[in-house]
Amino acid sequence: MISADARRERGFALLIVLWTLVMAALITTQITASGRGAIQVSSNLLRAAELEAAADGAVHEAMFRMMEPGPTRWRADGSVRALPGGIDVVLENLAGRINPNQASPELLMSLFRQLRVDAQRARALADAIADWRDPSAQRRPFGAKAPDYRQAGRSYGPPEAPIQSIGELSAVLGMTPDLLSRLAPHLTVYRNGEPEAAVAGPVVLAALRASLGAQEFAAATQTGPRVVAVTATARGPGRTRFTRRAVVSVGEGDGGGGHRILAWGIAEAEVLALP
Repeated sequence: MISADARRERGFALLIVLWTLVMAALITTQITASGRGAIQVSSNLLRAAELEAAADGAVHEAMFRMMEPGPTRWRADGSVRALPGGIDVVLENLAGRINPNQASPELLMSLFRQLRVDAQRARALADAIADWRDPSAQRRPFGAKAPDYRQAGRSYGPPEAPIQSIGELSAVLGMTPDLLSRLAPHLTVYRNGEPEAAVAGPVVLAALRASLGAQEFAAATQTGPRVVAVTATARGPGRTRFTRRAVVSVGEGDGGGGHRILAWGIAEAEVLALP
């Protein structure tokens, strides 16, 4: 006959075994989940790398296609070109955009007015942009120099140097994110010279006409290197995608067959785990 002490010992032993099994099951579940998570992360990284490589390849293909002679040459007309593998490419000619480093305050004001900014604010913004870039310490009548930024609570002032990117304009006194988002499609810092009316959009064209009074523009033919914004979007399964945006100069060199990358960046990336 089993004594009470022996039965208690067996009960404790059974309890220990059961707890050991439970802990082993929990550890196994955790290890399995961690392994699956690591596999999913690796899969996402691989998918992202593949999409990035595909988009980058499409940008380089576009550069070469823009240098092809004859009717097969790709033109920067804003149309969407579909490539095999779920890749879309858009080429935008930047010759019709305004360079804020070179535009007169009158042209900048006209541009703001085309974006439905009231006259007083448009003049202030135009002068503030000119004061931002110009090395002169003299403040324009409606502009802003370092004392104005300090008075507005800003810890910085105008660099009084050429604008390096359109995003830099977000720091100009009076600029708002909403206005900059509407302004940016009409500007570029990568092309010098006046906007070409032949390829300018309706907003820029109206701003040019307004700033020069009744003068009309001839449809000039672009000469020299073309400055083009290339946007390539590679799509994968589900909603996965990677978008590369580059600005390139095409047609450089004595033979007009060269190209140069002026800017290279990510416009958008989204890689989601597949079910």
